[in-house]
Amino acid sequence: MIRSLTNPAISGAISIAIFAVSIYFAYVKCDSGLVASAGAMLSLFGIFLTTRVILRHKSVDDIYQSQNLDISSLPSLPAEGVIDPENDKKIEEQKEEKQEKKKDIVAQKYGVWFLFIGTVIWAYGDRLFNIVCVCCK
Repeated sequence: MIRSLTNPAISGAISIAIFAVSIYFAYVKCDSGLVASAGAMLSLFGIFLTTRVILRHKSVDDIYQSQNLDISSLPSLPAEGVIDPENDKKIEEQKEEKQEKKKDIVAQKYGVWFLFIGTVIWAYGDRLFNIVCVCCK
Protein backbone atom coordinates (compact mmCIF):
# COMPACT_ATOMS: atom_id res chain seq x y z
CA MET A 1 0.00 0.00 0.00
CA ILE A 2 2.71 2.49 1.02
CA ARG A 3 4.80 1.46 -1.99
CA SER A 4 2.00 2.44 -4.37
CA LEU A 5 1.37 5.75 -2.57
CA THR A 6 5.03 6.67 -2.91
CA ASN A 7 4.96 6.17 -6.68
CA PRO A 8 4.59 9.59 -8.37
CA ALA A 9 2.42 8.27 -11.20
CA ILE A 10 -0.02 6.48 -8.90
CA SER A 11 -0.17 9.34 -6.39
CA GLY A 12 -0.69 11.80 -9.22
CA ALA A 13 -3.51 9.76 -10.73
CA ILE A 14 -5.24 9.30 -7.37
CA SER A 15 -4.83 12.99 -6.54
CA ILE A 16 -6.27 14.10 -9.87
CA ALA A 17 -9.18 11.67 -9.50
CA ILE A 18 -9.94 12.90 -5.96
CA PHE A 19 -9.65 16.50 -7.10
CA ALA A 20 -11.96 15.94 -10.08
CA VAL A 21 -14.57 14.15 -7.97
CA SER A 22 -14.37 16.88 -5.32
CA ILE A 23 -14.84 19.63 -7.92
CA TYR A 24 -17.80 17.75 -9.40
CA PHE A 25 -19.52 17.34 -6.03
CA ALA A 26 -18.63 20.90 -5.06
CA TYR A 27 -20.38 22.09 -8.21
CA VAL A 28 -23.39 19.78 -7.78
CA LYS A 29 -23.86 20.51 -4.08
CA CYS A 30 -22.61 24.09 -4.37
CA ASP A 31 -20.21 23.44 -1.48
CA SER A 32 -16.84 25.13 -1.85
CA GLY A 33 -15.49 23.32 1.22
CA LEU A 34 -14.97 20.22 -0.90
CA VAL A 35 -12.42 22.12 -2.98
CA ALA A 36 -10.38 22.81 0.15
CA SER A 37 -10.64 19.12 1.06
CA ALA A 38 -9.22 18.22 -2.35
CA GLY A 39 -6.27 20.51 -1.68
CA ALA A 40 -5.69 18.84 1.66
CA MET A 41 -5.65 15.41 -0.01
CA LEU A 42 -3.18 16.67 -2.62
CA SER A 43 -0.94 17.89 0.21
CA LEU A 44 -1.22 14.49 1.91
CA PHE A 45 -0.05 12.70 -1.24
CA GLY A 46 2.77 15.24 -1.44
CA ILE A 47 3.86 14.19 2.04
CA PHE A 48 3.82 10.52 1.00
CA LEU A 49 6.02 11.30 -1.99
CA THR A 50 8.41 13.60 -0.16
CA THR A 51 8.96 11.07 2.63
CA ARG A 52 9.33 8.08 0.30
CA VAL A 53 12.89 7.40 1.43
CA ILE A 54 11.67 7.08 5.03
CA LEU A 55 8.59 5.02 4.22
CA ARG A 56 10.41 2.40 2.14
CA HIS A 57 12.88 1.46 4.88
CA LYS A 58 12.06 -0.60 7.93
CA SER A 59 14.42 0.96 10.48
CA VAL A 60 16.38 4.11 11.18
CA ASP A 61 19.61 2.20 10.59
CA ASP A 62 18.43 1.25 7.08
CA ILE A 63 17.67 4.89 6.31
CA TYR A 64 21.05 6.00 7.63
CA GLN A 65 22.87 3.32 5.66
CA SER A 66 20.93 4.20 2.50
CA GLN A 67 21.80 7.89 2.81
CA ASN A 68 25.49 7.20 3.35
CA LEU A 69 25.94 4.46 0.75
CA ASP A 70 28.26 5.46 -2.06
CA ILE A 71 26.35 4.09 -5.04
CA SER A 72 29.05 5.00 -7.55
CA SER A 73 31.51 2.47 -6.13
CA LEU A 74 30.46 -1.00 -7.10
CA PRO A 75 32.47 -4.02 -5.96
CA SER A 76 35.26 -4.94 -8.31
CA LEU A 77 34.46 -7.57 -10.88
CA PRO A 78 36.18 -10.96 -10.56
CA ALA A 79 38.66 -12.14 -13.15
CA GLU A 80 37.17 -13.39 -16.40
CA GLY A 81 35.82 -16.90 -16.13
CA VAL A 82 35.66 -16.79 -12.32
CA ILE A 83 32.17 -17.14 -10.87
CA ASP A 84 31.61 -15.32 -7.59
CA PRO A 85 27.93 -15.47 -6.54
CA GLU A 86 28.56 -13.33 -3.45
CA ASN A 87 30.01 -10.50 -5.54
CA ASP A 88 27.18 -10.79 -8.08
CA LYS A 89 24.63 -10.50 -5.29
CA LYS A 90 26.31 -7.35 -3.93
CA ILE A 91 26.41 -5.78 -7.39
CA GLU A 92 22.70 -6.48 -7.92
CA GLU A 93 21.80 -5.08 -4.50
CA GLN A 94 23.74 -1.89 -5.18
CA LYS A 95 22.17 -1.51 -8.63
CA GLU A 96 18.71 -1.87 -7.07
CA GLU A 97 19.59 0.66 -4.37
CA LYS A 98 20.80 3.10 -7.04
CA GLN A 99 17.49 2.74 -8.88
CA GLU A 100 15.56 3.28 -5.64
CA LYS A 101 17.60 6.42 -4.89
CA LYS A 102 16.73 7.79 -8.33
CA LYS A 103 13.06 7.07 -7.64
CA ASP A 104 13.41 8.80 -4.26
CA ILE A 105 14.68 11.96 -5.95
CA VAL A 106 11.88 11.97 -8.52
CA ALA A 107 9.28 11.34 -5.82
CA GLN A 108 10.66 14.18 -3.70
CA LYS A 109 10.52 16.59 -6.65
CA TYR A 110 6.88 15.75 -7.34
CA GLY A 111 6.09 15.65 -3.62
CA VAL A 112 7.25 19.22 -3.10
CA TRP A 113 5.05 20.40 -5.98
CA PHE A 114 2.07 18.40 -4.67
CA LEU A 115 2.59 20.00 -1.25
CA PHE A 116 2.82 23.50 -2.72
CA ILE A 117 -0.17 23.23 -5.06
CA GLY A 118 -2.24 21.32 -2.49
CA THR A 119 -1.58 23.92 0.19
CA VAL A 120 -2.56 26.79 -2.13
CA ILE A 121 -5.75 24.96 -3.15
CA TRP A 122 -6.45 24.10 0.48
CA ALA A 123 -6.06 27.75 1.50
CA TYR A 124 -7.68 29.58 -1.42
CA GLY A 125 -9.54 26.96 -3.47
CA ASP A 126 -12.91 27.62 -1.87
CA ARG A 127 -12.64 31.36 -2.49
CA LEU A 128 -11.59 30.85 -6.09
CA PHE A 129 -14.40 28.33 -6.56
CA ASN A 130 -16.94 30.85 -5.28
CA ILE A 131 -15.64 33.49 -7.71
CA VAL A 132 -15.57 31.19 -10.73
CA CYS A 133 -18.64 29.05 -10.04
CA VAL A 134 -21.95 30.66 -10.98
CA CYS A 135 -24.03 27.89 -9.42
CA CYS A 136 -23.62 29.33 -5.94
CA LYS A 137 -24.88 32.81 -6.84
